[in-house]
Amino acid sequence: MLIGEPVRKLRLATSFTVDLSNIEPCFGEVERTINIFHSIPIPSPTRNIHPVGILSAPMLGNRLPQVIASWFRPEWFELWKELGDIYFGVFYNVIREPRFEFLALMQVLESFHRGKLGGQYLSEKEYKPILQALVNAIPDNVSPEFKESLTKTLNYGYEYKLVTRLAELLDLIGEDLKQILEIDEEYIKWLVRTRNNLTHYGANKKSKKKKSFDSQKLMQAHGRLSHLILALILKEELAIPEEIIQDLLKNRRSVGKLY
Repeated sequence: MLIGEPVRKLRLATSFTVDLSNIEPCFGEVERTINIFHSIPIPSPTRNIHPVGILSAPMLGNRLPQVIASWFRPEWFELWKELGDIYFGVFYNVIREPRFEFLALMQVLESFHRGKLGGQYLSEKEYKPILQALVNAIPDNVSPEFKESLTKTLNYGYEYKLVTRLAELLDLIGEDLKQILEIDEEYIKWLVRTRNNLTHYGANKKSKKKKSFDSQKLMQAHGRLSHLILALILKEELAIPEEIIQDLLKNRRSVGKLY
């Protein structure tokens, strides 16, 4: 009967849990020896290696010291340490879940805009009396829970909407890169609408019945958003010439996933 050490070895050799209820006891002398042969999967080093580098030293030429210095600027490092894990986690992830990737990249863009451009109609101090007036205007017959919810929403009324943030980010990269990425005003509206629907999934039942989420379209959005982030980093933070960025985005195989 298999007990103790043999069971442990069988478990390790087969890489699955041994169900002891299915093991038949054998009393007496064992008739013959049974050898278990199992191919143990060995992790392939290439699976853990990132794709070919986006930029090479020859491409940068004498700009390389400037690029390295720009990458390690304290203000850039503070912003990117919050966003880098999300971005590269999506960029190099081999298991693709379109909805998750889409929301993650939208979060990176929104946070990038906050850190880079701010995005406020007026300062928090200037908004404070306006906020108080808006809160005071909430009807008295509103439940405390609803009033609290409205107040929390109004707290951020002085900040730009997401559609405005995305439009400003596109202005940073310029018309030529926008055309390569195929992102225009209408596409921005679709991005924001899709993001809201995914974030508040099921809130609008009529809308949900009319249109389900198109995985292929989300995958296309993944490509455009990830390359938009890449273009922003290269142009705005590392001062890479636009012609180099254009070549990279036109030849999308060199920067990872396609759309």
